[in-house]
This record gives sequence, C-alpha cells and structure tokens, in this order.
Amino acid sequence: MNSHDLEKRWAADMTATQAGSKEAYLRLLSGVSASFRQFAAADLRRFGLQSQDVEDVLQEILLAIHLKHHTWRPDHPFLPWLRAITRHKLVDFLRRRNRRNELPIDDFPDIYPVLPTEPVITPPMQELLT
Repeated sequence: MNSHDLEKRWAADMTATQAGSKEAYLRLLSGVSASFRQFAAADLRRFGLQSQDVEDVLQEILLAIHLKHHTWRPDHPFLPWLRAITRHKLVDFLRRRNRRNELPIDDFPDIYPVLPTEPVITPPMQELLT
C-alpha cells in the first residue's frame, strides 16, 4: 500500500475515532502497528535496537497516539502528525538507553513517507498572482 492510500485510510479512521468509533480506532492502531513493524525494523537495527526494543518503541507510539489523538485536526494530513510522534518516541527511547549520548533528531529516518502537499492559494493571493 502506498503512502497516499495510507494517508486516506488512516485519516478516515482517525476522523471516525475522534467521533467515537471503536472499530476505526482498532483499525487505525492495528494498521500503524503492522506498518511500523514492517518499515521500522531494519532502520531501528542500525541504532542497535533488538526486536523486543522495536515492540517497546511501538507501544510508546501507540500510547502517544491514544493520549494525543484529540490533537490531530482533520483538515491536516495524518502522516506528518504520526511521523512526528514516531520520531520523538524513538529518540526518547534511545536517549533513555544512552543517557550520556546526545542523539539529534535529524539523524533519524522518516518511517512513513512524506506526501507532497499542494500549496493553498486563497482568492486574494490568486488575484496577486494573475
């Protein structure tokens, strides 16, 4: 499944989750879990994490989604919101592991691909451009 399809599916599930759908919430968390395990395992091994560490990071990500799902806005893309949570939880986990080492967040890969966004041109801006 490509990132555009993930964006549409997970954004729809998050919208339904925010409206109270337990089924959509379970679908969302299951999809994020499967995707994280698939895409993250190889990248995380580069940082010395073992398979059980991947599961620990995933649990922190799922908990953050649960605690912060109300902060996602349906008029914004879902994947950048998820990517921010994922990167921060991974960095937090590694910092706890390596208390003495600093780990800049820019060194970590984006687990979920970045979707191109279309610029928003408001009518007054359109008038200036024509």
